[in-house]
Amino acid sequence: MDSNKGNNYVREVVDITGEPLDNCKLQSDETIISPMLKDPQAFPDELPIISPPTDDKTNINKSDSQNMVASALPANNVLSTKTWMEKYLCEIESEWNEWADGNSTMYIPPVVGSISSVILKKIAGQIGRKLLNNLYERLFPTPDIITLEEILAAVQEMLHQRLSNEVHTKVRLELEGLQGNIVTFLEDVENFEKRIILDAEDDVIQPHAIIDSIQTLNQLFINRMPQFRNPDYKALLLPLYAQAANLHIGFLKDVVENASEWGLTPAQKQTFTNRFLDAIKEYSNYCISTYQEDFQKQFTKKIQYVLQYRNFMILNVLDFVSLWPMLRFSKLIIKTSSYLYEPGQQIESKIDPTYPYPSWANLNRIFQGFPNKELQSVTARNFNAEISISENPISLYERSLNMGNLKSSYSGEKSVQMGYGEGGGCPSMPGVNYCEKSTVTESNMSRGLTHANVGHTYSSSGGSSHMRTINTHTVKFSNGSSSDVSTLLDAGHSNWINYPEYKIRHIIGLPPFLQANATNLIDGPQSQFRSNEVGTLQTVVTSFQRRDHDPFTSYNGGISHTMHFGYDFDAMFISPLEYFLTHNVSNKAGFLSLERHGNNGDGIIIPPNPNSEHGLRYQLYNPYDVDYPVDIYLKYAASQQTRIGLYMNGSGTTPTLNTETDNDGVSDMGSPTKIKKIWSSTLPKNAYSNILLTVFHGANPLHVDGIIITKAGVAPISRP
Repeated sequence: MDSNKGNNYVREVVDITGEPLDNCKLQSDETIISPMLKDPQAFPDELPIISPPTDDKTNINKSDSQNMVASALPANNVLSTKTWMEKYLCEIESEWNEWADGNSTMYIPPVVGSISSVILKKIAGQIGRKLLNNLYERLFPTPDIITLEEILAAVQEMLHQRLSNEVHTKVRLELEGLQGNIVTFLEDVENFEKRIILDAEDDVIQPHAIIDSIQTLNQLFINRMPQFRNPDYKALLLPLYAQAANLHIGFLKDVVENASEWGLTPAQKQTFTNRFLDAIKEYSNYCISTYQEDFQKQFTKKIQYVLQYRNFMILNVLDFVSLWPMLRFSKLIIKTSSYLYEPGQQIESKIDPTYPYPSWANLNRIFQGFPNKELQSVTARNFNAEISISENPISLYERSLNMGNLKSSYSGEKSVQMGYGEGGGCPSMPGVNYCEKSTVTESNMSRGLTHANVGHTYSSSGGSSHMRTINTHTVKFSNGSSSDVSTLLDAGHSNWINYPEYKIRHIIGLPPFLQANATNLIDGPQSQFRSNEVGTLQTVVTSFQRRDHDPFTSYNGGISHTMHFGYDFDAMFISPLEYFLTHNVSNKAGFLSLERHGNNGDGIIIPPNPNSEHGLRYQLYNPYDVDYPVDIYLKYAASQQTRIGLYMNGSGTTPTLNTETDNDGVSDMGSPTKIKKIWSSTLPKNAYSNILLTVFHGANPLHVDGIIITKAGVAPISRP
């Protein structure tokens, strides 16, 4: 096989010039930001971390590491492509179309990725136009429902299941009816808004017609949604259910945002605010519970299919679920997502292991490596041998090119080594033509890689006089350019894998068996290395995430979160996994990542400390010459009453939280969650700040799904 074939494929489907595509223009209501790399303030030569003031009374500013020196990444090592915030919607759609045409692992209609980007841009305030219009134009680009039929066909292919003719006909009729109802509503809105313009001088506008249209469409959504919850086809219909939910939630978001312009009374606006929040709750809970129930059933299959199924459902369902609660905010940047795990392509089932479902929580943590660090280098220990034995009547030739272990190194001198101390072993037998062990290191992994080429082939052929066995790995990574490929092991495979808008965050070797000990968030999966054993990896798992490298990421500490308020954004969602330092932590075992299905990435567990308060510190950077007063929200779950501390730059509060009695109604993996304002402070200009989040002695665990920083007074849509 031509070893250059994979590189050519990458070059054909990826455009990384940074220039808008031909005939691609901004929508009339769309905005983008200038590329962040051109910000003259974004890359000073050195950005010292400003240590917070010491508070001797409470000791809340004591960190577990005194290594507080950091510097910015060079500009040419940070972003290899523009972020979704810097792209036109039509650019993003073009990338998903090209991806769908060339993707070899699974088929997902490109509209699925485009819809996620539309919602992201709406949350970020980059789409001023009504959300329902944008969703409708993409889901119904023609008078037919062909796009939603494509989504259903892709699900049937993935699950190897089909709807009965009766159910399929009923679903199709419901989709056609929904399309017609939305068209009628959008026409009513357009006519009403034209009337406002024409009648503005006379001041005789009567809004009753549009209110009637709003009530009618809302009731039609309520009546039609159960048709996508058929109990015999729950998983099969789930992606269609999610798209119908997108339309209903988008419609309700538009009603709340345009209530004044459309003539709704304060009471009517509050009614639709409650309906908006109720829809998020109902649709989120159904999607999360349906996915989780079906996901557990997949573990009778090989791990490659399990991860493929998970990726499919994240892109088709869970990515939307994670964004729905964030529609409560305006001008909010979300820079993280759930991870997609790509296990590489296995040709032979014998090298594709099966794991029981109880092992999944630990596998999920292992695949994320150190989520609060940046991947810097990867070292592979390879084993290459050729053996030929001449006998009568059979001549045997065997060639092996395998990986014994793989070590991923991260900022802050963290590393993960998976696999075995020795990669097989050179046979001591006649006929060994060639045998060597080699170490290959790729040390420039922080430049924004987007493509993975991981394959493992085991094949044999022969007859009465000859037999040939080949066992080979391929492990290569690229930023989408044929001239920029990092090769750890190359047997000529061409299965390049990428996901538009996603970057490679972690690369982890997968042995056939894993140690039973749990992987905590602070130590990472280092204990999985079998240094005294001989063997080879089953495959290499590449973790993709919709998160771009931050220009102010620290090499000597954790991630520093840049507050892009200078780009006219009002809020930012920070993943709790991306902490900067630990605080007063002596027992790390209880600090665990927590799988979430309705969140922009996993959450964390902060356990109680048997002696005093302990927790995690998050670092923020304000690169602008303006002080920003801010409010700090937590998205969290506390199934039992617990007492926490939240401090910013040395001052804060110690509230008691309990989501059993106070929650937003969404239950993620059994835990009801809440988004709540906890504290207010100020981000000083041109300076670092830090947030300290702790749990007190004698309290109960706190589950943290996100930290949301908003400009002061920018509140989410809420109940009274």
